[in-house]
Amino acid sequence: MGLIITPQTLKKLWYMANHLYGGRIWTEYVQQYTGINLYDYAVSGAVCDTYFSPSSRSGVKQDQLSHFLNDTEYVGNSSLIKPGDGTIYAIWIGTNDLGPSAFFTDNRLNLTIEDYIDCVYSQLDTLHEAGARNFILLNIAPLNYAPMYALPENGGTLDSQYWKDEDDYNSNVTQVSEKMRQYVSLVNSVYEYRTPVEVQITDRYPESSFTVFDVHSLLSDIWHDPGAYLNGTVPLNVTSTIEACGSACDNSSIRDSYMWYDTLHPSEQTDRIIAQEFVDIVKGNGTWGGRNILLRQGGADATPEFDKVHSMNILDDLPEGSYKGELDPSTAKALIIAANPPDAVAATNSKEVRPLTLCVRADDFQPEARKVLDRRSWTYVTSSANSGLSFRGNIDSWSQVTFRPRVLRDVGSVSLNSLLLGYPSTVPFFISPMGTMGMSHPDAELELVKGLVRKGVHGIISTASTKPLEEIMESHAAGLRAIGGEATSPSRLSFQLYLPTDREKAITLIRKVRRAGYKGLFITVDTAVLGKRTEDRRKQAEEALADGLDHSKARAPAVEDGTENTFAPAVGARPVPGQLSPSVTWKDLEWIRVEWPGPIVLKGVQTADDAKLAAEHGCQGILLSNHGGRQQHTAPNALATLLEIRTYCPGVLDKLEVYLDGGCRDGADVLKALALGATAVGFGRPFFYAMAAYGSQGVERCIDILSEEVALGMALLGVTSVDQLRPEMVNASQLLNYIWRPELPGTLSRL
Repeated sequence: MGLIITPQTLKKLWYMANHLYGGRIWTEYVQQYTGINLYDYAVSGAVCDTYFSPSSRSGVKQDQLSHFLNDTEYVGNSSLIKPGDGTIYAIWIGTNDLGPSAFFTDNRLNLTIEDYIDCVYSQLDTLHEAGARNFILLNIAPLNYAPMYALPENGGTLDSQYWKDEDDYNSNVTQVSEKMRQYVSLVNSVYEYRTPVEVQITDRYPESSFTVFDVHSLLSDIWHDPGAYLNGTVPLNVTSTIEACGSACDNSSIRDSYMWYDTLHPSEQTDRIIAQEFVDIVKGNGTWGGRNILLRQGGADATPEFDKVHSMNILDDLPEGSYKGELDPSTAKALIIAANPPDAVAATNSKEVRPLTLCVRADDFQPEARKVLDRRSWTYVTSSANSGLSFRGNIDSWSQVTFRPRVLRDVGSVSLNSLLLGYPSTVPFFISPMGTMGMSHPDAELELVKGLVRKGVHGIISTASTKPLEEIMESHAAGLRAIGGEATSPSRLSFQLYLPTDREKAITLIRKVRRAGYKGLFITVDTAVLGKRTEDRRKQAEEALADGLDHSKARAPAVEDGTENTFAPAVGARPVPGQLSPSVTWKDLEWIRVEWPGPIVLKGVQTADDAKLAAEHGCQGILLSNHGGRQQHTAPNALATLLEIRTYCPGVLDKLEVYLDGGCRDGADVLKALALGATAVGFGRPFFYAMAAYGSQGVERCIDILSEEVALGMALLGVTSVDQLRPEMVNASQLLNYIWRPELPGTLSRL
């Protein structure tokens, strides 16, 4: 059946049999991390109902629940069963029910998956009748990755001891693995969708709280990314087993490299990870507490999940009737756990980031962020369009331009001071707009601008921010006041605008931005439709299949933020109606100019032709960008576009301020863009990673790293101020080979 957690006196511990061989199991670690009392009624090898298996297996229905119900000292004890008292009932049934000698090998004819699932909910009925109110239902692990069922290339052991016809099994191992994957996916999809129905609609379990612990996704993540979880002293191993390793794995530090203890059961290290996530779920901080945000948060305070991806401003756009009233936190049900449990220790050090001082390049923040970001957040920030060529091209472009340093020049005093949109800056770079930064940190934008103020750096705030634009500006203003005002720090904020279909909504938003005090308006012009974010799509397809959905009908949200926010289209990159206008033209700049008297910069310009048009339409600047490689497949990188402008319409550089972003990871590379005519260079992902791993201190550290690299690069190049940078200080001939060339009269077309 599982375990009961209570704050009362410990009675006894009954463990699964494999703990005798594989080390401590997850329930024991839950007790260690929290200081709760553990009542473990689980029995190794059990099935939900003994009828399911003709072999002599223990049944949850006949044995474990019977033992629990006859435990009269505790059943009927009001201190244990009173709703909301902190007692949690965790149920993990199914590994054996789906396996050999049971459902998988058809030992009971006419037995269906529905029979097994009905049995699970029936046991919950019995517990509820006995007084249980707080439930955590653990879904089925990815058994198709367990060596017992895995394909040979994934570590499958081809162990046929459980199968009636050994030759038949060995010749059909692919079908065996796929069959188990399908069974597991079907059961888990029913758990995910049926549980909210039983709890919230049919009220099958009145006055109860339910959470589905998505062990399947957690273990799948371990299997696909062991470096984020396993921490042993030998190469990480998700395909073999500790049992097969034998005496060579006697050392616990070696065993911690393994995901599996034997061909079916997780290792002690994996159990520690499961336990830590279980504790996080109970506290309300879990990553794997159910896939669907709305179903998981139904009937509860969903504010923390909302804050990760939304600004409160989105509430203004909800249809009439959406507002139901204010939440009274005192009435919200909670699963109680000790806030400061005795002897609590971390389940694994895999999430411990290195000391900040060890980050000496902007690239160093990415692996640290990977340790703390959940899979959804990581997929969002790292995703790119199609095959990723645009993203990789951005990064590679900077190495295609080299310096031509001058020597024997006095560089004893170097100044990085710059002017952006008429406002001073301490450095010739800025922070590009990033949506959904709440995925990196609960107070992401607020912490970001604090760091910018302290370092005197400019930043651009996204329409898709997770904090209200007014609150972000107030945080920036408060930071300025704290250090002596604008005279002390030249940091300024601009705003990035996505234009919605409804012009009135756009006007309202622009007026709010103006009132808040933002200095420049960066209008995004490369999102008429939203690009194909491949990893987002792949993750959503996996989830849809795991949930048993028809992929042809699945609507998988994931665009500007990788999750369910205001910029969330369905499969096919179709934006939510009204959120992004596909009909914006140059003519729209006329009414925008009426509403916005300050500088206007077009973000997403990718050709010299459009740069020239921007100047002709009175824009103050352009931001050369391909959206971080997330929009058009094989889009030009910003440096190539800058060279195209310099080659075919260099006069634009005198009429506009030209900014660019995409792929820059070194402060010295900023100088290449400046030498070719750019005003400043934007950085995005490095600061997302820095924020995720270290908060505002990470932001400041990243600024310091880039600033030092800019200063050193200037001195080694032979200049002391940014206005001394000239095109002849760089060699861009390699990149010139990649820029567009116009057709000349009389020449053979290259098309």
